Amino acid sequence: MSEDTPPDPGHEPDLTPEQQDDILAAEIALGLAAPDDAQQAVARLAADPAFAQRVRDWQERLAVLAEELTPVMPPVRARQRIREDLGHISAPLSHMIDSRIRWWQRPLPLISAAAGAVAAVALVVMLALPVLRGPELPSYQAALASSDATMRVDARVDGREVEVMLMDGTVPEGRDWQVWWISPDGSAPVSLGLVARKGPMRTSLPEGIDMVEGVRIALSEEPAGGSPTGQATGPMFAMAPLRRS
Repeated sequence: MSEDTPPDPGHEPDLTPEQQDDILAAEIALGLAAPDDAQQAVARLAADPAFAQRVRDWQERLAVLAEELTPVMPPVRARQRIREDLGHISAPLSHMIDSRIRWWQRPLPLISAAAGAVAAVALVVMLALPVLRGPELPSYQAALASSDATMRVDARVDGREVEVMLMDGTVPEGRDWQVWWISPDGSAPVSLGLVARKGPMRTSLPEGIDMVEGVRIALSEEPAGGSPTGQATGPMFAMAPLRRS
């Protein structure tokens, strides 16, 4: 006669693949997934509609919880203390005031002298501007359309200025279309913002990315307000290369 082996208290029960997917979807929605897991999950979102739906379900559950929170404005003294600790400002009366200030050390003469210097520099710059102006940077354009041609979004890049406009179609209620910059080097997509429901969306290229040949612009459908993870959580349903105009 054999006795049942007691369960090991330090052993976690094995999870089914569905349970593992549900836990990973919750971590993606909360932004708590490990970097490697998050990168694999983001790549999986475009190829696995069932997993993408799990992530959307968790985002909607968490959004309902967030709606019940009441915003609280922190006291001014807390912001003052944080800025002091970061070294951005000095505490009030932290410097001794010397009453024996000479006339040339007083603020009025210094301000007048500084204003004169600024005016002189401005005049020189204005006179030299036609000579100093560099060559204009090229412009690039991309036209993004859905497979059924029911929507169209145009993107334009002038130097480092970006403009995106919805030309045809409608952004679903309660959702947003997020614009992504996809570099040809295989690095992670960079968000440029959300497609405006009316009028153009204008922004500047983030620091660290530059216009190079082979860049593509893509759209993904995200929860209202955009992806909570910093990467696309929904499938990229439209993509087009930026071509020189």
